[in-house]
Amino acid sequence: MGLLIKKGLYGAHQSGSIWAKTFRTWIHKNYPQYVEAGNERCVYVMRESEELAPIKLDELRGLEIEKNEKIIIMIMNTDDMLIAYSDNARDLVDSFEKKLNNFF
Repeated sequence: MGLLIKKGLYGAHQSGSIWAKTFRTWIHKNYPQYVEAGNERCVYVMRESEELAPIKLDELRGLEIEKNEKIIIMIMNTDDMLIAYSDNARDLVDSFEKKLNNFF
């Protein structure tokens, strides 16, 4: 007996929206320190001071990065992801990618 898939999620009309909602729910649950950048629901930013305290994104500070500050910027577009980060945040990115790959 064989099974026939009538319609896959990939390429479906709402697949991008469903994936974005799934990812948003997962990241808010597992990584609350990643904050959506303003109204851009596909851009997530994590900033952490040297003392490991989160830095609020709504505080206007320009583009200056404090000494030893960790910053990660994640951009999600459908099934593609771009991650930019400071050198000292590499371990955080590696652990994030491992957890992401294990879950999905």
